[in-house]
Amino acid sequence: MLTTVLSLIIIALLAAVAYLVRTNRALRRRLSQLPPSSPQPVPAVSPQTIPAPAVSPQTIPAPAVSPQTIPAPAVSPQAIPASAVSPQPIPAPAVSPQASPLHSPQAAPLPQQVLTPAEEFAAIDRRVDEQRLFLDATFGREGLCAASGLSKERIGQLIRRFGGGGNVQTYLNRKRVAYALTLMQQHPHYSMEAVAEECGIGNPSTFYRVFKQVYGTSPNEYRKIRRNDQQTPTKDQENTDLSV
Repeated sequence: MLTTVLSLIIIALLAAVAYLVRTNRALRRRLSQLPPSSPQPVPAVSPQTIPAPAVSPQTIPAPAVSPQTIPAPAVSPQAIPASAVSPQPIPAPAVSPQASPLHSPQAAPLPQQVLTPAEEFAAIDRRVDEQRLFLDATFGREGLCAASGLSKERIGQLIRRFGGGGNVQTYLNRKRVAYALTLMQQHPHYSMEAVAEECGIGNPSTFYRVFKQVYGTSPNEYRKIRRNDQQTPTKDQENTDLSV
């Protein structure tokens, strides 16, 4: 059985080889019958037919410079001595107390401490009298607040309760006409305009009006009364004259 199979395989291979040989011969005969082909001429290439490519200046990028190419100089911690950076104590500037001006409304405020209302007004009144702040014609409620460090409302309450009533202007005008009395006693030759200017009221009409409201008489009448009193001898003087 095996012999028969091998024989069939060999016969098939021989038949295939014979078929290939016949096919090869047939192809050769067909190729030999074709006319020979002439070679095609090759066209000449002109050197100007191909333009040179334009070179853009941006086609070649600039080489990137790495920031690490230049190393930073090393700083030695011993380059600066420790004594150069040690903080030196800065002495505080000495503040010398300046004397407050006579008529300056920007006086230092009252010391911050717990005071009764009466003590608050007494401190304000004492400062106004000692520094004669009322002699400044422009001194008013704003200046009084700045001198005392109190609010406008608090100043008004203290003056109404302890300053004889009225507002701040009335309180200051009473002090001004009281000072005017001293001026008329010490300087009897002063005119009323000079007295009004000197005491801080300035306007003679206002001075006459305020003076009469406080003392019940005009400044001229008060001066006449004082002159008469000085010219009228007292009983002690009359007895002294009689004895002589």
